[in-house]
This record gives sequence, C-alpha cells and structure tokens, in this order.
Amino acid sequence: MLEPAGLKRTAPFALVVVLAVLLAACGGRGAQEPERGERLTVPPDLSAERIGQIPEGRGGRGAASLSGEERRERERAERGTAPEPLGMRMRGQGAERWLQVQAEPDRVWQGLEAWLEAEGVPVARTDRDKGIIETNWLPRPLGPAGGALLALEREPEMAPMAEQYLLRVEPTDDPQRTEVFVSHRRVVASGDDGWAPRPADRGLEAELLRGFMLHLGAEEEFAAQQIAQREQRLARLDTTEDGEPRLLVSEGYLQTWQRVGLAVDRAAFTVEDRNRAQGRFLVRYDPTADDDTEGPGFFGRLAFWREREPELEPGNYAIIVGSADDGTAVTVRDEDGERVPDRLAERLLTLIDDQLR
Repeated sequence: MLEPAGLKRTAPFALVVVLAVLLAACGGRGAQEPERGERLTVPPDLSAERIGQIPEGRGGRGAASLSGEERRERERAERGTAPEPLGMRMRGQGAERWLQVQAEPDRVWQGLEAWLEAEGVPVARTDRDKGIIETNWLPRPLGPAGGALLALEREPEMAPMAEQYLLRVEPTDDPQRTEVFVSHRRVVASGDDGWAPRPADRGLEAELLRGFMLHLGAEEEFAAQQIAQREQRLARLDTTEDGEPRLLVSEGYLQTWQRVGLAVDRAAFTVEDRNRAQGRFLVRYDPTADDDTEGPGFFGRLAFWREREPELEPGNYAIIVGSADDGTAVTVRDEDGERVPDRLAERLLTLIDDQLR
C-alpha cells in the first residue's frame, strides 16, 4: 500500500523541520536574554519608571511609598474623626491607672471634651480651672455591659444600676506633659426608691482611658499593652510613734499623691483645693449635700456617706500626703492643720484605703 510507504518517507522530513525550528529558537533566545530579564523584573503594564509606585487612589498619594506611620496618619485624616496622634503612656502601679500625654493641658482638655461629645456622653459639670469633667449618672444593666460608656435606653430612676465618671486633667512640672485621671462611681437600686453605693470598677476606669487613647490616635495593640499591668497591694493602715493613725503606702511621694487623688475622687469627697507642693487635699463633708435637688439628672448630688458615716461632723478636712522612712504616709488633719480625733482619722483613712484596693 502506498499510504504507509508515504508516511515512512515524510516522517523523517517532518522531524528534521521540527529540529531546525527548535535550534533557531534557541539561538534567538540567547541573543535576547537581557530583554527576558527585564520582563521578569517588570510585571505586565508597568514600566521600570513605575516600579515601587501604585496608581493614585482617593488620597492622591501612592500607598506603597508611604511609611507605616504616614499611612496611619492619612487613614485618620480621611476618617476626619481622630486628632493628630500624641505621645502617651499609661502610668501607675497596682490597680491604679492614669494616662500621661505629651501635650499641654489645654490641648488635652479640648481632646477630652471632643471625645465625650463624639461618644454622646452627657456631662453634668465641668470646671476648667480645676480640670474636672463629671458625667451625668448613666443608667446601666446589671452584669457585664460591654463597654464603659454603654447606657440603657431608659430614665436613670428606672434602671437597676447607674454609674458616673469623674475625669480630671492635671498639669505636671513639664508644661508640655499632662496627666488624665478617671474615677468611677456606682450605685444600685435598693429598697423603695433607694440607692446604695457599690465599689468602683477599676476595669471600667481602665477601659475609659483606653478609649481616650484610641481617640488620641493610639493603636489598639499599644493601648491594650499599656492597660495590662500587674496589680499588687501597696497600702496598709498604720500608726505613728505617738499613736496617730496613718495610711502607709509603699511608693514615692508623687505616685502616692496621684493615687490618693484618685481615691478622693472615687469616695465622692467634695474637693475644695489640691496643693501638691504642700501635699494637701482640702475636702468637705456635707451631709446635706443631697438636699439640693437642683442641677442636671435624677440623682442630683448623691451623698455616698449618709448611711456609712453618720458620725462624721460636717466641715472641711485636710488629707496630708508626706514622706515616711518606709514609703509615703497619708494622715488626716482639720482645716487648720491640727490633729483630729483618732476615730475620725481612722474612718477617713479607711474610706481612702477602700478606694486604693
């Protein structure tokens, strides 16, 4: 048959043609090797001049050419809700926390007001001279609520629990450094139209500081790391050699001053004056404070001590913070600096100690 013979003759010829084509291709590729290298380096649709750039998006600048910090700043600017980040760190020891911000007090105050407004937190009282912002009583459910500022959609008198925050902005020796303190207060419904105080929640205080850090531009991971600090007991009730009651704190003067300031705020003292140079808090106890129902909110001015401290005499008391051989001592005097009865001093120091725990 002719067909098989024809196939036998054409097969070698076809093989020769294929080999010739392959050899020619190999020779051509060797001469163009640099071009191949360029193609491997530069992806399709990109020239060498555009390497390292990304077409402009809504912000107008290539994201790949931005550093990590620049990119974060740009994202915040695009959101339009967070100010320029400030240097900050959490200070304190044990259960106490306060925020140190590398900025002047006025700037921190403005940031705090803006943050509370953005969060929709009603404010009952502000005193810029004293650096104090006090929120309204926030109605809350019993048990975990999912956030420091989460409130119930109901009137305060209808809620099983209510909470209040006192935020304090305090300057330091460095005019470009400011400290922010948060004090938490809580009451629960008790009996017929009654309210009973409950211990402050340090976790909610820390959560509030964390939220403010995020508002100032801190990264979530950084804020969480700053909050997570070891707790330990640092204070104990003691007496001096002549028998005067005192609260002994195993910390330096400045840290003790700051911690006692938080304790005073939590205990709902009315602070008439703070003098760090003299180490003195001048506080007022007024058992009729609850009689004045004027002002914002259902709770008005809640007197925390009415049931717990009936033996306290109305008037001003000086809480003194001073150095001691084995730490820092806290004592109580009257407004003129004279010693008060030991029982009275013990009661006031116990109140402060309770808030330091």
